[in-house]
Amino acid sequence: MSLVCVFLVGCDHGDRIKNLEKETAELNDESKRAATAIDFDVSSKCAEKAKTWVNENYLGDRDTITLHHMNHYSKTKKGCFVFVEWHYSLSKKTGSWANNMSLWDAVENAQVADFSQNHTVLTWKNYELEDGPIHCETSPKPCHTLNDFNNFIAQYLND
Repeated sequence: MSLVCVFLVGCDHGDRIKNLEKETAELNDESKRAATAIDFDVSSKCAEKAKTWVNENYLGDRDTITLHHMNHYSKTKKGCFVFVEWHYSLSKKTGSWANNMSLWDAVENAQVADFSQNHTVLTWKNYELEDGPIHCETSPKPCHTLNDFNNFIAQYLND
């Protein structure tokens, strides 16, 4: 008789383990859904903050050729970052323009990286294009080229 009881308890124990495993899987799924919802909420708030920040800090004028921005909430950097690319005319007569790209922490209103370069159209030389010196700032890594700049900002925009 005691042998039968041990067998029944053993069966009950296996069912309990299966039920606990099922409950654990359900809790894990629920936790993932909650984390996804939180990430979506934080990303949405970052997008709103970025749009407001750009509207407060960049005013398009008649010299603006294009003004584009994108935002990203970085989990690893724990911040809302805004990348702004602004092309504006230096001379309507010659078609010369400037390109400025910068990365900002939208919450702290702090510039993280900056790149700019002038592009001068030389009309007296059969419309040759002359690129001006590059201004490139990133910290702590030195920045000398557009490629350096793009590689640096990728860590803020790609996680």
